[in-house]
Amino acid sequence: MIPVFTGGTRQPILAFEVGWKGVPQTLMSTLWQFVNRRVIVGVVAVLALAGAGLVAGHNAPVPTQRERSLAVSQPWRKYHVVTLIENGVAVGVVTRADTVLGVLRSAGVEISPSDYISPSVASNVMSGETIQVATITKHLTTVTVALPYAVQTKTNPNLAPGISEVVQPGQQGLAVETESVVEAGSKVLATTIVSKTVVKHPVTEILSVAAPSGTTVSFDGPYEKKIYVEETAYWANPAWSTGYTATGVKATLGSIAVDPTVIPLGTRLYVPGYGYGVADDTGGAIKDYHIDLFFPTKSEVEAWGTRYGWIYILPTVNASATTN
Repeated sequence: MIPVFTGGTRQPILAFEVGWKGVPQTLMSTLWQFVNRRVIVGVVAVLALAGAGLVAGHNAPVPTQRERSLAVSQPWRKYHVVTLIENGVAVGVVTRADTVLGVLRSAGVEISPSDYISPSVASNVMSGETIQVATITKHLTTVTVALPYAVQTKTNPNLAPGISEVVQPGQQGLAVETESVVEAGSKVLATTIVSKTVVKHPVTEILSVAAPSGTTVSFDGPYEKKIYVEETAYWANPAWSTGYTATGVKATLGSIAVDPTVIPLGTRLYVPGYGYGVADDTGGAIKDYHIDLFFPTKSEVEAWGTRYGWIYILPTVNASATTN
């Protein structure tokens, strides 16, 4: 409807009410609605083109005058305004294609099966979307990485509960890794370690820690001293044991494996919960304040598990593993 002003009052009168140079009122109304709709749709298309240019960044070329004209003058053909980024270069594209593959074809982009394309070529597109196409490349790169160090603890019965001391500080190691990197443009798709060379091995940190709380059963008999130890158990498994101790006697209940630098072989011991025994065996894993108690059966070994507690060094006498 076209407003027309008449007289001094300037009251609007609708064009189709008075006609215009003899044009029928119904025709005037139809023409106005058609023109009005085309103008609105054209403005929307221009705004969409401007938006695509902003999304692509300042370096992205805007669509040509012909492309803008098509979107404005022929909106009923459903043109799409999308951003196409090809190997890092962004451009705005006006197209009637409904799929990614169609957009690429209309833009004259040649693709190969090994190219990186996002979204996939079969995906539908709408105005405002971004399509990325990049050639996949592979190259080798070298990086230096840190190797963490392990922490080993040793029980020290002379430390108060909750106290620890660093016997040997830990140090990180270093390694040089050669990686195979697969990229599409600036996007890393995959990284694979091809080789690794240790330049510096890590140094294990050794901590001296107080013995954890354990068995507190006291011993009423005479003893020379008591020490706090880790207590494990073993049995004479025929698969790996002859059944004889390091001192040459047959292992029996009361045989105890020790570290001879801490508890000399032949020392009589009393272990709360286990009873009397003799230090007559050794073991590769029995170091420092750690003893291993012999049991006749595997089930008894498993029942004992690992414990911590005070053990008592008894006065020196002629003794054997069966002497109580």
